[in-house]
Amino acid sequence: MGSVVIVVNSILNSGGTERAVVNLANNLYSNGYEVTILSVFSKGGKPFFDLSGKVSIRHLGLILYKSYLKRLRSYVSLYRHLKELSVTEVTVIGTVHSINIFLGFLKHRSSSFTAIGCEHLDYYAATRITRIIRKISYRKLNHVVVLTSIDKMSYRREDALDNVVVIPNELSFFKSYNYNETSIHLLAIGRLCYQKGFDILLEVVRSVLDQNPAWILRIVGEGEDEAFLKSMIAVYKLDKQVQIIPFQKNVELLYENSAIYLMTSRYEGLPMVLLEALVSGLPIIAFDCPTGPKELVLTGKNGYLIPMGDNESFAKKLTELINDLEMRKQLSRGAYEEALKYRSDIIFKQWNQLLAN
Repeated sequence: MGSVVIVVNSILNSGGTERAVVNLANNLYSNGYEVTILSVFSKGGKPFFDLSGKVSIRHLGLILYKSYLKRLRSYVSLYRHLKELSVTEVTVIGTVHSINIFLGFLKHRSSSFTAIGCEHLDYYAATRITRIIRKISYRKLNHVVVLTSIDKMSYRREDALDNVVVIPNELSFFKSYNYNETSIHLLAIGRLCYQKGFDILLEVVRSVLDQNPAWILRIVGEGEDEAFLKSMIAVYKLDKQVQIIPFQKNVELLYENSAIYLMTSRYEGLPMVLLEALVSGLPIIAFDCPTGPKELVLTGKNGYLIPMGDNESFAKKLTELINDLEMRKQLSRGAYEEALKYRSDIIFKQWNQLLAN
């Protein structure tokens, strides 16, 4: 099939980007591609997510500077590693803004390899200076892969790029349909940071949990906002109904033991957690942030999409679902049906067509 090198900041992380990278690497390898992962800022260790033993990993151990410009300078060392992999014979896939920008400038100097930049967040998630540099660099890439048609339009409208292709994330796992009708657990998963809006979630569920004392909210994740979120839980006296637990490899069990999935993110790409919730048959209630939820959550079919900032409507819809098992079961079936569109075989066909070209 050919050789593919996927470049990621650190394959050891447990975020959605790393989950998507592992899924793609496993999928490409199982369909005949030779796959290598370059983990730029890690020095060694095993990936958080299960990666095929046949996929090669190179830990480059470069310094992760906080300064964006210094970080770009670090990527110069990346070129040497790409040369060692006979870069002229492979397709190199970047996975974040800074790596993609570097690949674009590298491509400008040499046309002897294929460069693809993958974006895992929406167009406007980048800073203003990043968007300016990106606009110049991305023109040199063979392809820019985005997760949604909205992002494709944004790149064409704002940057006049004609090399943008939409390929969504694939399911992390696939299973037969099942819904836990007896569960009284609400679930939300993600890094504990500003982007994911768990502070908003606590505001939303405060009154709902007070009215439904048997129900439990599980927030699964780690991050810089953990202490702040725990202080909110204490102030709101939700200690007995809200749990914050670390990321877990057996995430499937968390979905299986839950009744409803909640998302209050301020911005997203195409959230892996929503795909996992769908294939697990979970009804979803999510805020309509710029991209992501609107591509996956179909109001009345598999959940409810709530206007950003409308906490009252979110809480009202959550209360309705908690008290209506038949509606939850109906939305659960719709969730699973929607998930079938993102099976690995379907997504592979799209990647294979792109790589073949």
